[in-house]
Amino acid sequence: MRNWFHQHRGEHEEFGRRYRAELAGPEQQDALHHLRELADAGTVTLVTAVKDVEHGHLPTLRAELMQEG
Repeated sequence: MRNWFHQHRGEHEEFGRRYRAELAGPEQQDALHHLRELADAGTVTLVTAVKDVEHGHLPTLRAELMQEG
């Protein structure tokens, strides 16, 4: 996804769609479940090196984490 993101700057909706599809995998769902458990126990801070945070992966990841798994 990182390579695709850098090659298709400006296609934010398509990136979000592709990233959500990637997060739907079983291993990714397990990881999201674990992050939700950590968040239930306290604060979880998401960190990134992306310069354009609003159009990067964090908004999509945050939305996925906020959903009931």
